[in-house]
Amino acid sequence: MLEGRFQSFFEEVIDRRPEFDTLLAGRTIYKKYHNEWFTATNVPVLDTTLRSRLEQSLIHGEPWRARRSSEVFFAVPSLSAIVLALFHSRPRRATYDKVQIILEDCLRISDYRFNATHHSKTGLPNQLELESRLNKFLTAGTADSGDMVLAGTNQTQLSEVHIFALDVDHFKQCNDSYGHQFGDLVLQTIGRRLKTFEGTLRELFPSIQESFVAHPHGEEFFLVISGQLPKADLSEIGNRIRKVIKDTPTPTDSEWVSVPEITRDISLPPITERQTTVSVGIASTATRIMPVGDLEDRAEVSRLLEHADSALYRAKAGGRDTVRHYSDILTHCGAVIEHHAETDIVVVDIGTLVGVQVGQEFKVYHPDFVGTKPFYVSDGRSRRKLGSYPRLSCGHIEVIEAQRDLSFCRTIAKVGAAPFAVGSTLEAVPLGSIAHLLNNSPSASLEHQGDILKPEELQAYVDSICQEILGDGAAACVFAIEAPDVVLKDRGSAFVNSSLAKLYTSITELFLPLAKIRIGQIDQTSIAAVWSSHPPVETETAARKVVQHCETSLGGKIRFCVGIYDPSIERKAISGDNSNLDPSKALAFAMYAASSDGRSNSSVQVFSPLVASRILAGARTRKKYDQALKDYADFQTAGVRYCFVENTAGLCALEGRQRDVSFARERFATAKKLKNDDAIFSANLGLTEYMLGNFEAAHLAFGGTKQAQPQAELSEVYRPARALAAYESYKLTGTPSKEFVKAVFSKIGQGERYHFVSPSAIEAAQSDIATWVS
Repeated sequence: MLEGRFQSFFEEVIDRRPEFDTLLAGRTIYKKYHNEWFTATNVPVLDTTLRSRLEQSLIHGEPWRARRSSEVFFAVPSLSAIVLALFHSRPRRATYDKVQIILEDCLRISDYRFNATHHSKTGLPNQLELESRLNKFLTAGTADSGDMVLAGTNQTQLSEVHIFALDVDHFKQCNDSYGHQFGDLVLQTIGRRLKTFEGTLRELFPSIQESFVAHPHGEEFFLVISGQLPKADLSEIGNRIRKVIKDTPTPTDSEWVSVPEITRDISLPPITERQTTVSVGIASTATRIMPVGDLEDRAEVSRLLEHADSALYRAKAGGRDTVRHYSDILTHCGAVIEHHAETDIVVVDIGTLVGVQVGQEFKVYHPDFVGTKPFYVSDGRSRRKLGSYPRLSCGHIEVIEAQRDLSFCRTIAKVGAAPFAVGSTLEAVPLGSIAHLLNNSPSASLEHQGDILKPEELQAYVDSICQEILGDGAAACVFAIEAPDVVLKDRGSAFVNSSLAKLYTSITELFLPLAKIRIGQIDQTSIAAVWSSHPPVETETAARKVVQHCETSLGGKIRFCVGIYDPSIERKAISGDNSNLDPSKALAFAMYAASSDGRSNSSVQVFSPLVASRILAGARTRKKYDQALKDYADFQTAGVRYCFVENTAGLCALEGRQRDVSFARERFATAKKLKNDDAIFSANLGLTEYMLGNFEAAHLAFGGTKQAQPQAELSEVYRPARALAAYESYKLTGTPSKEFVKAVFSKIGQGERYHFVSPSAIEAAQSDIATWVS
């Protein structure tokens, strides 16, 4: 605590520099810690004469200076500190007093500020300061100008904030048994250990950017860190915190002696009675990329602290001396607290606070069958362990009403007639899990997917088909739920999963008789089928039957869409297309066709280069330029050669934050080769040629002098660049004519925005043109 008060005093003295500068030539602040002297920046004082004078000044307690010296030592006994003031000349007493008054004022203000923002027992940041600093951490990704800062650019990067809530286990028992003074000593010791541990974090985890320890109230502490850390690292930090407290007595004998704030008449309990443990709850969130209002700030800080407290509560309920993540509460930490026999309604102890929604599905595990309880046998004389009870689900439940801290569920399936035992644990059924629905047994493992293939297994099957000599290669269909986020919000994960199971069944019933297919799951809301395109199948007809059958059987409560790639389907000729699609990319093509950007108005979409063009155009509209260029690279690898794909990729390279003009020029040139008569491709090529300084090539790309008034066909985006290209080309080669240059400049509108060109370049050219004599 003394260190914190000293730092507050030091900062106040720095803030009052103008006042000191009128009186002093300089000043240095020293502090005494563990009988050693240091500067304010923790540099040890090695000069024995200076150390002696510092010690003498602290004992004297009044301003002191050596004879004939202009240096005066001002003592601050409450901080074990000395301010060494260097005057311009030997000072008078009145000057002493002025400095002394300023220092006393600094101490008073710094103490007030420290007391307002720090805990009185430990000197760590209190609730007010915790929330203030936490809000600063959360806004670490916000630009000073208030403009949005995008991830993946050379601007401020998004980070994450992680908060560790710690609570001392059985602290009330400690207070009741050994008194509040000893309890205060325990808190002070834990605070110091956490502060020391926090100082070592960056060495252990270099990705940590900032961190601090807080003590808002009671026996609860917080460690807050910012930086990109995987969940495994967060767990390791949580367990290291536990060990820092648990592995040594609290306090040790040396800690008891070194804590200056304690009352020396405390009688320490035996060392065996000083074993202390803490429970830890962890919550995380991303920093903001945009500034928000004060209400949103406070709400976000409160929400994060509430999440950390929820995780801490689960750690305490889970046996104490444990670590729990907030993100695990929904999936693994719920429990049955009542099974109402008359209504078959099951009440569980998790609710909306941890993300439970109506329609959420859970598997239920009897307390004996969670996979950890040992199985013993006894012969009357001895007892020995034979093994362990397996982890087996005894049923499924679905949430029908969710409140803040509890939820009410209906029983979907159950083993036996007895109600679920109180204390039975829950496991959230992940979105997209359908194996347990295809298997009649409610104890089916979520990991067991039967014949449902993974994406990599589907791709391996596609590759094996393409290696065969017979046929054109592989075909694929991807069936996906339309607007899955809306369906999930309105009807819950249980409905989504049952819909996917119905879709899987329909595919097997309606597709299997037609071809030797393999079925797998692409993601949480889509299922794919792949097969050999030889012999050909009426793919579109079969796909429509599957969709119609599923939507009808589900009462029209959900809509499906289908993406298809089938080389046996004849592709219509498209102007500007020279694609040679790679059949080994069949699965990817079908996924693109099923996406919201890839589809037109139909629920069934066959992949073609037009689909690729829509994919890139959609990403560009949403300003997802990096994603668009990544998709373009994939299309290139897959054999897509289409003029509008090339043109859109060039535009994304030009409009993105990391502009690549050379890449854009190559794309526009390729688009023009594929479709030479498109004026927009030529204009885009001319724009990039101008930006690269190829003025004559830019002038020709813009159309040369084929039309006397070419600007009439160009939008304002191109007019300034067209005019400058003609002007610079004239200066270099004498062509086009002065009259043409004047004509194109006359078409630049007043107040027009200058896209991709410098306004000063336009003004300079116009000024020069004004001097020309026809």
